[in-house]
Amino acid sequence: MDWLEITAQLSQIAGVVSVIFAAVSIRSNTRLSKRQWNVDTFNLYFERHQNAINSFPDNAFYNRFDNGKLPPRSPELTAAVRSYLFVIQAVDYLAYQNYLDDSIWNVWREDMEKTLGCPLIYREWPDLKQDFVVFEDFTHFVESVFKDAEKGADNIDSL
Repeated sequence: MDWLEITAQLSQIAGVVSVIFAAVSIRSNTRLSKRQWNVDTFNLYFERHQNAINSFPDNAFYNRFDNGKLPPRSPELTAAVRSYLFVIQAVDYLAYQNYLDDSIWNVWREDMEKTLGCPLIYREWPDLKQDFVVFEDFTHFVESVFKDAEKGADNIDSL
C-alpha cells in the first residue's frame, strides 16, 4: 500500500466517524431539548395551576373534598372552577398529543383525577360542561373520573 491509499482510507474513516459523531450529537441535543421543553411546560402549567387554585374564593379549593365545608354556589366560584378546568384540559391535551413525557403526565394525571372526583367539581360540572364540548376526550375523561369516584364511594359505603 502506498501513502495515497492509506491517506484515502484514513479520510474515509474520519468521514464516517464524523457522521457518527454528528448523529450522536444531534440525538443527544434533541433529547436535551425535549427534556428542557418538558421542564418549561411543567413549570408554566404548574404556575397556571397555582393561579387557578388561588382564584378560588373562601378557600373553596382546599375544602373541595368536604361537602360540609363547600361554599355556596356563586359566579366567582363557578369562574374559578372553569379556570381550573381549562388548565387541566390544556395539560390533558398536551399529554393526549404526546407532547408531555409520561413521567410528567403521570404526576399530573394522578392529581387531576383526585381533584376532578371531588364534590366541588362534581357539583359545578353540569353548568360548565358546555364550555368543554369541543374537547370531547377531556369531557369523557372528566365523566369517567366521576364514575370511578362514585364507584369508590359505593365501595367505601359498603364496608
